[in-house]
Formats: sequence, structure tokens, C-alpha cells
Amino acid sequence: MLVREFFSEPTLTAHRHFEALRAFYHEGLRADEAAKRFGFSPGYFKKLRLEFNKQLKAGVAPFSQVKKMGPKKRNTDEEVIVQIVALRKQDYSIQDIRAMLDAQGKSLSLDPLDKILKAEGFAPLPKRTRRERRQLRVHDGRCSLRHYEGEVRQVIPTGHGRQTPAFLITNDFDVALSQLIRKYARRWLVEQEIAEQVAFFHINQPSSSIVVKVDFDLTMSLLAHNLFRVLTNQLPGFERCTVPTISRDFLQNGARVQIEDRRVTVHLNKKTHLPILFELPWMKKETGLSWMGITIRFASATSS
Repeated sequence: MLVREFFSEPTLTAHRHFEALRAFYHEGLRADEAAKRFGFSPGYFKKLRLEFNKQLKAGVAPFSQVKKMGPKKRNTDEEVIVQIVALRKQDYSIQDIRAMLDAQGKSLSLDPLDKILKAEGFAPLPKRTRRERRQLRVHDGRCSLRHYEGEVRQVIPTGHGRQTPAFLITNDFDVALSQLIRKYARRWLVEQEIAEQVAFFHINQPSSSIVVKVDFDLTMSLLAHNLFRVLTNQLPGFERCTVPTISRDFLQNGARVQIEDRRVTVHLNKKTHLPILFELPWMKKETGLSWMGITIRFASATSS
């Protein structure tokens, strides 16, 4: 650490306390600005000011004996704590920080990690929106594997929409990081499609062992899956949802069928996402079924 950085970017708790109070009382910075600059929550900084004023009134030099906040006994190395503080300043979640430390062989459970962050004055991160959760962060490093000579490349992407980070292992140190992530992303999409076909369409359980029937089952299952995908792409906000989600939210529903001459009206029961379905142009039209000589249309029922 450079001398200038020691004063401009303090990492030790007592130093950050001093600089935050100095910015508030001496420089005239607003409380919320001073707290944000040095990584404290407004509530924590308020308690810090009250304790500071209390010590002054009692005639005690405020920084002669720093009161430790948080766990009374800490077994974590100061170097690891500094790293945790640096990662939180980059808005990494507690799960992300734990994954980064695990990748470096510095295992730390969530409970002591949470206590360290609170002791350092960090408030919990606000609940992230879907767009914020999709901001990808990637750790690119090296690690060793048992029974493998030499090092391998370890890539840990976070913020990809899942709670836990992904771990990629490769012996290719030359490929660009962006190219590597895109390659594995395409592989994940293929695996997700296959998983859906197995779990929802039971593509691994054909109705017969006869080759012709197996081919027919496979063709119809893939056709059904593709039709689900066509429907999914037409539903705003549901483009990335899985087939089971689309089936549950839109298709699994009861109805009252009304038949008048050669016209069939299907009154779908009320459901939360039904208005989205009725925004589709083809849901508003009357469709002719030429092979049956009838027309069919859909309507929303008044009850569920």
C-alpha cells in the first residue's frame, strides 16, 4: 500500500472511524455523505457520533482506546478482513465474498463473515432488482487439483441470476475470459433444454422400445417443447421462464365450454396471469377448425 493510499483509502476500522468523524465535524460533510464515503450505514455512523460525543463529555480521549464492535474474539487474519472490506466496497454480496475466499483456500462460513461485515460498519446490501442481479462479475485465477500436475484456470462468475456462483475449470490459459464465459453459457443453455425435456416431457421414457415409436415419441416431445418456447417468447416478462413455470402460470387452468351450433366458446377461469395471455393477438381471434367444421374462441370467465 502506498503512503497516499493509506490516508485516502483507509482500511483499518479505527482509521475509518477517525476519518469519517473528521469529515463530518471538521470538513462539514453531511452525515449521510460521510457515512457513504467510508463505507458505513447511516445508523451505524449515528451511533459512532453518539459514542464520540459521550467520550468527549466524559473527558476520555476518543481514540486512545478503541471500543471493538461485533464479535469480542476474532480468529480471522487481519489480511483476510482487509480483503473482505475491499470486496464489500465493490458491492459483492456475502455469498460472493465467501466464494472468492473459498477459491483462495480461505474458507469462512457465512455467520462469522456476517459478523465481520457488521463489525466493520457495513449494512446489509439492499435487495437487488432482476437487472442488478444480472450484472455479471467474474473472478479469474489459478488453483491446484488433487492428482493433477500443475495448475488449472479457475473462473468464478457471479451475478448470473442464481444464488450460488458457478465454478469453471479449464487448462486453457490463453483463451479470452469473455470468450470462455460465452462458450460455457451456450453449454449451460443446452443442458437446461435437455433437463427440461427430461423432467417435464419425460423424453427419457418412451412409450415403447420399437424404433419407430421411439422416433415418434422423440419428435412429438421436441415439437411440444418448441411450441412452448414459441409461446414463451410472446409473453412479456416471461421470455426466460422454464416450461414448468409457463405451464403452471398460464396453461394449467379450468374452463367452462359453451357450444352453440358450430361455434365453441371456452371460458377460462380467472387466474393471475390470464390478462397477459389475452393480450396476444391470436387469443382475441376466432379460429376455424376446418377438419371439424367448427370455430373456437377463448374468453375470460367471471369466476375462478
